Amino acid sequence: MKKTWVAVVAGIALVALTSVVTFFVIGFTGFDSEEYHDVSVSRRYNIFDGYSLCEAALKKTISGQVQNVVSDDRAAKYDRISNTNQMFFEASYLPEVGLFGAVSKIEKRLYARCDVSAETNVVEAISLREVDEEIFSEVHKQP
Repeated sequence: MKKTWVAVVAGIALVALTSVVTFFVIGFTGFDSEEYHDVSVSRRYNIFDGYSLCEAALKKTISGQVQNVVSDDRAAKYDRISNTNQMFFEASYLPEVGLFGAVSKIEKRLYARCDVSAETNVVEAISLREVDEEIFSEVHKQP
């Protein structure tokens, strides 16, 4: 009988200790602070409101004749830190060759990331990378 009481008291003490530790972690580490729930940042536009803006900016940014631009609705996300909607595209194009704007007959593919302000719905950056590369190169950046 005494072992049962010891187990009950130990269980209650463990629950109380866990509650106290949780309270201090949330209260003093800023886990539940404004940083994570920033209401001062306005997010007026949804992720796909800037889709056509990104597509047009991407076509202007690529030097050559754009053949196809595709995206997937799963290839987009909201970045809370920069307050931007990020969309990802795959584009195929015929690159410019020579001095007079002639285009190559060999089609190339690249991946693009477009950052659109969630507050103003303005394209802030276009980053491109060739299919076989691993790192995006920023091509267009709003001041």
